[in-house]
Amino acid sequence: TTREARLLGAPAPAVPELAAQAAPISHVRPDAPPFLLLHGEADRFIPFVQSVRLHTALVEAGARAELYLYEDADHMWLGSPEAAEQALDRTIDHLRRLLQEEPTKEVER
Repeated sequence: TTREARLLGAPAPAVPELAAQAAPISHVRPDAPPFLLLHGEADRFIPFVQSVRLHTALVEAGARAELYLYEDADHMWLGSPEAAEQALDRTIDHLRRLLQEEPTKEVER
């Protein structure tokens, strides 16, 4: 059983609507929250091109998105402790910048 099938409850080709709904790129919109995409180019489980495509779609939609690729990093930064350290530093920096921003609008409840 693939990871995708475990997530969806069936192989993706058997449930195409559910698979499309589970794909992040299906939910791209101009008012999406800011994205920080960090991906190893040597990832054996999730091709880094998926992050590239998501980044492109977000930017083209007018959403804020940053993308950083790590040449020798596999999934979960295996094989590249330097990438893991850089990714952590970028994540902390990204969160700090977001937390310092003024709220754009009040959420009504």
